[in-house]
Amino acid sequence: MVTMTDQEGNMIEITNQQDTEEAILSNNHKKFLQSTHTPFYLSPLKDNFGFKGLTTASQAVLAGVYDSNHNLDQRILDVIAQWQMPDEVKQLGPLKMAMSVESYVKYWKKAKENTSCYPSALSFSTMKAGAFDPQIAALDCQLTRIPLIAGFAPARWKHCLDVMIMKKSGVTDLSGLRTIVLFPVGCNYAFKHVGREMMKVAESTKSLAPEQYGSRKRHKAIDLAVNKALTFDILRQLKRAGAICSNDAKSSILIHAASGCTMFYH
Repeated sequence: MVTMTDQEGNMIEITNQQDTEEAILSNNHKKFLQSTHTPFYLSPLKDNFGFKGLTTASQAVLAGVYDSNHNLDQRILDVIAQWQMPDEVKQLGPLKMAMSVESYVKYWKKAKENTSCYPSALSFSTMKAGAFDPQIAALDCQLTRIPLIAGFAPARWKHCLDVMIMKKSGVTDLSGLRTIVLFPVGCNYAFKHVGREMMKVAESTKSLAPEQYGSRKRHKAIDLAVNKALTFDILRQLKRAGAICSNDAKSSILIHAASGCTMFYH
């Protein structure tokens, strides 16, 4: 069952399978098109950058030499200027997505078997069982490593399944549902491996913002909440002006995000 609010503000319960699917599809269509009116979805930026970051303009941004021939809003240019690759990262050269069998086995032995993935012959249980056999683990590791080194997506990874889950238990309103994508189990691991390697590079080159606490060692959400409360306490005691901006990029326009939102100022 899902619920939705009509134009008169009345809550409607939908229990029929077809009506439920149509309501979810319509809601997702609106949600995933929220940013289609923003600058990078429109010409000329859409034409210059595309959607994969493989264009000449994308490389120019990373190098810090991007110069548009179009009359762009200065705030957009200010944002683009912040995307220059730090010198510390440049000095590392091309990043190697190294993947050892040892780390591969270590991950799968700790993996939870009930983790969801794209329904196929391979599951988390299958991969976890294979991690206990040296030959199977070495083969699986190699099959995952090759696409990352060669730069292609194998056919077995080109499947996904959209699933709706509740953000909060018991909340069935369409606005309270979250759409997640289930990928094949090997693709799932590849994503996590790339994410971990990129975080290592970001940590070693000090490229992460101090206020970023997610996915970082020795960082906890409760510490961030305490720091936020202490910041407000200090502002009140010193009677100084200040602001904290929590920006949700999902529903924000790039120009708005570029208009000077700062985590903290005084």
